[in-house]
Amino acid sequence: MESGENNPYANIITVHRGRMRRKKDIVALVDVLHSKEIQDWIRTKYKGAVIPVNN
Repeated sequence: MESGENNPYANIITVHRGRMRRKKDIVALVDVLHSKEIQDWIRTKYKGAVIPVNN
């Protein structure tokens, strides 16, 4: 398993230009993914196989 620190791999949220009219929804999704609750859930659920983004 690789360390998350200085790891060149990343997950990226992409949005089709036609969907940008729903920007509030995209911002809300990113906020939720960055929340401590979701990060804790990811750590528990995937037991280190998935490393959540750090704020």
